[in-house]
Amino acid sequence: MAQGIITKSPSNLLLLLGMVTLLLSQHVTSSYIRIRPNTFKEFQFIKCHGEYDKEQYSSLTQICDDCHNLYRNPDVLLGCKADCFRNTIFPACVSRLLMHDKEAELSKKVYYVSGKRPSLYPEVNNSGGMSLLKE
Repeated sequence: MAQGIITKSPSNLLLLLGMVTLLLSQHVTSSYIRIRPNTFKEFQFIKCHGEYDKEQYSSLTQICDDCHNLYRNPDVLLGCKADCFRNTIFPACVSRLLMHDKEAELSKKVYYVSGKRPSLYPEVNNSGGMSLLKE
C-alpha cells in the first residue's frame, strides 16, 4: 500500500526524503556543542563568572583552539576551556605552544573572565592535563 502512494505521487516521495534527511541531520549535529565560539553563551556554558570581555575571552579560547589543532583531540578543546580555563589542561597548552613569556598576562585574563584567582600554572603531572596532551 505504501509503495503505491509513493510511486503515484512524486511530492510524497520528496516529502519522505526531506523528513529522512532532517532526522539524520539532527542525529549527526546533536553530538556537537551547538554554541557559537567566543559568545556570551559559551562564556556562561564553561562557567565563567567574571567580566565578559570578548577580546580577552577570545584570546584565551584561541590558545585552546591552537592546542586542539596541535593534538586533534576534542577532549583537549573541551578540557582546556573547562571551569573557565582554570584546569590543568590550559597551562599545559600554554606550555606546549611555547607561550611561557605570556603566563603572567594570561593568568590576569583568566582571573578577569573567571572571576576567580587562577592557580598560577601548577605543575602538571601525568594524571592531570598532560595525559590528554601525549604526543
